[in-house]
Amino acid sequence: MTKEEIDKYKKFLKSELEKMEKSSQKKGKNIKIN
Repeated sequence: MTKEEIDKYKKFLKSELEKMEKSSQKKGKNIKIN
C-alpha cells in the first residue's frame, strides 16, 4: 500500500470507530465487536 492509501484507510477506520462509539452510546453496551 502507498502512503496515500494508508492515510485514507486510517481516516476511514477513525470515522468508523467514531460512528460505532456514537451508536453504542445511544444503544447502551449491547454491541459486540468481532
